[in-house]
Amino acid sequence: MINSTKGMPKVVSEKLCVVYDAKGKVVHMHKVSTMEGAVTPSDDLIKARALEHAEKMKNVGISATKLKAVLVEPKSFHPGSSHTIDLKTLTLVAKPIAAPGGEKPRIM
Repeated sequence: MINSTKGMPKVVSEKLCVVYDAKGKVVHMHKVSTMEGAVTPSDDLIKARALEHAEKMKNVGISATKLKAVLVEPKSFHPGSSHTIDLKTLTLVAKPIAAPGGEKPRIM
């Protein structure tokens, strides 16, 4: 979602990079927003930085050499959902998370 506050530089681009394993499990998401007047990083740089961040995470439990990164449409991320990467299309897939008792999860 691109928006701005009066008097602040305008957001001119937003990119979402997803780091995933060989089964499509998302292990890290890296969002990059570029403000008016700033240089937008290259897609390759965004992917490299996302992989660096994922490598530093201690709870991933996967060698960073086995992880991959892909840029996806930021609007494909849905809060309150579980996400995976479709390995055929390299798109982000959102699956709603069921709350206990079958209730719809509350998003705050």
